[in-house]
Amino acid sequence: MAGAIVSGSYFGDRFSPLSSIAIFTAHSAEVEVREMLIKMLGTTIPAFLLTGLAYFFLGTGLKTHVVTGELPLLSLIKENFPVSPLAFLPPCVIIVAAFMKMPTIPNLASGLILSLIIGVILAPGKITGLLESIYQGVEMNTAHETFNELFSRGGMVDLLDLIALIILAAVLAGLLEHLGIFHLLLEKLIKKADHLLKLNAITAVSGILMAVISCNQLLAVLLPGRIFLPPFEKAGEKALLARTLADTGLVFSPLIPWNINGILIVGVLGVNVLDFFPYAFLNWLLPIFTLILPWLAYNYRKLSPHNK
Repeated sequence: MAGAIVSGSYFGDRFSPLSSIAIFTAHSAEVEVREMLIKMLGTTIPAFLLTGLAYFFLGTGLKTHVVTGELPLLSLIKENFPVSPLAFLPPCVIIVAAFMKMPTIPNLASGLILSLIIGVILAPGKITGLLESIYQGVEMNTAHETFNELFSRGGMVDLLDLIALIILAAVLAGLLEHLGIFHLLLEKLIKKADHLLKLNAITAVSGILMAVISCNQLLAVLLPGRIFLPPFEKAGEKALLARTLADTGLVFSPLIPWNINGILIVGVLGVNVLDFFPYAFLNWLLPIFTLILPWLAYNYRKLSPHNK
């Protein structure tokens, strides 16, 4: 289940025009987001189809547990939470702001502030409880254990250990970048790229290497993007660069136990990276396809009658 969640979430993260990391990847390669997404179809469609088939066949062999009794979920929600159409306003605002290219942090901050305002409107006089739920989380105490498990969640306190690990990983990445270690490694690799296929392969390996060393998804996109942009631009293949960045360091980061993304997923799902690694099919199929498909296209063009 963790592998399926990781595959699905990173499919959306890299393929949504609203995603901050998708926009960041397109900017790193100096292409439009739409152009990058169209280029990404070549690797995304086969990887997504194979992933879906794999989960389908794995799922058919699973023994499911039938829950006896009915959980009156909707009535329990109405009893314990103020339900109103106003609750849809914050996510709508975030989506519209993303379309308007508002930076991610101000966008999320505005959604949080709007949510607090709506919370005060729907539950007047409970501002202290709202702030406590943000800090300490919410613990439900109803007669239905399943409902309690679904809606009891930790707040900022439960994330402090995770945030500390993320900060340490970011500090390490910044230190290595400032010392020029990344640039030294990538510049040595780029000298060996005397063909577009080699350049694409070296970029793919570099993206994964940066995800391993830097512990940071953004640096796994930014640094190879900076170094390899000139040769891709000279070849007129900046969209290929964007696709390669999105198919390697971006999606491989959650499969690295010490990467920020891997740490976050372990903290949220409670499943070790090495346990869900074999089942995160999309995340390791995409790097394979981004290496194979350009090679197949190149050989097809060589064999085409128009090139003879």
